[in-house]
Amino acid sequence: MPVKIVTDSAADIPSAIVRELGIIVVPAYVNFGTKTYRDGVDINCDEFYHKTEQRPGLPIHITGNPVRFCRGVPETG
Repeated sequence: MPVKIVTDSAADIPSAIVRELGIIVVPAYVNFGTKTYRDGVDINCDEFYHKTEQRPGLPIHITGNPVRFCRGVPETG
């Protein structure tokens, strides 16, 4: 049975390693006020730090829930 590594985007694994090892990355969610972003999809690291510098207070980070992780894993046959 093949083994797959599944993680959320907060692990910050370099994209070259993700591709090389076939790691499945489920986006974490980041809330800035009432606006929600998917890490690595709707917002990148540079945008994240720029928003952090612009806004008072810290953003809220929400890790993937089990349902999101299950959706990220393809069926194996």
